[in-house]
Amino acid sequence: AENQAVAANWFKRGAEAGNPDAMLNLIQCLVTGTGTAQNTRASERWLRRARETARNTTHVPALLDGNGPVGDSIRP
Repeated sequence: AENQAVAANWFKRGAEAGNPDAMLNLIQCLVTGTGTAQNTRASERWLRRARETARNTTHVPALLDGNGPVGDSIRP
């Protein structure tokens, strides 16, 4: 659990820096409550930010398209 909390913290730092992979990892942590408190509202905010980031780059992972564990769990 301690390692998961450390990982979630690093994902948050990366997400705040604009890294789309870190955003997706943080979203998954927030949805599942892995390493952090489960927080649907925060995961929805990060999903919107990740989608915006993906629109501005060529990085468009399947999770942002509504396919996969996070995209299926959260609707914009």
